[in-house]
Amino acid sequence: MLDDYDHEELDIKGITEQETLFPEYDEYLSFITEMYSDFESDVFAKPKD
Repeated sequence: MLDDYDHEELDIKGITEQETLFPEYDEYLSFITEMYSDFESDVFAKPKD
């Protein structure tokens, strides 16, 4: 979907026939770990209270 947005090819009616794929929890954590050094701060990648 982000690629479609970038190329201004979103479905105007909001109907998609492609299955939505969501990353697994471990994949999210892996992605955050990869980004951590680029965005290191007091709040990035810290669990919310």
